[in-house]
Amino acid sequence: MPGRTISAGQDFQVSHYGTYNGEHYYQISTDEWIKGYDVTKVIKGNYNDVKITASNPRLYNDYLQNVSRSISGTFHVDASINGIDNNGNTIYGFRISTNEYVDQRDAV
Repeated sequence: MPGRTISAGQDFQVSHYGTYNGEHYYQISTDEWIKGYDVTKVIKGNYNDVKITASNPRLYNDYLQNVSRSISGTFHVDASINGIDNNGNTIYGFRISTNEYVDQRDAV
């Protein structure tokens, strides 16, 4: 349905992925596709624990907004995330708690 608005934070199980005119799209229903830069992709699975290696690690929430708090130590990871933040930067992270991801460059 052209022009339909989807609320931020909605979760969708994606059935297909494709490229059209150089843009990436995800299929979210039978006849609906959403542009790749409009989504944050969360990949659930079995991951190893991660150890924070940076003294001031970059943290993000589900919307790829910065989270301001200090962390250190080792965390269990049950999902990874990737998407584009408001500045156009591609972010890859590990979920270390509900709605909180550490940048992959700051952990091993």
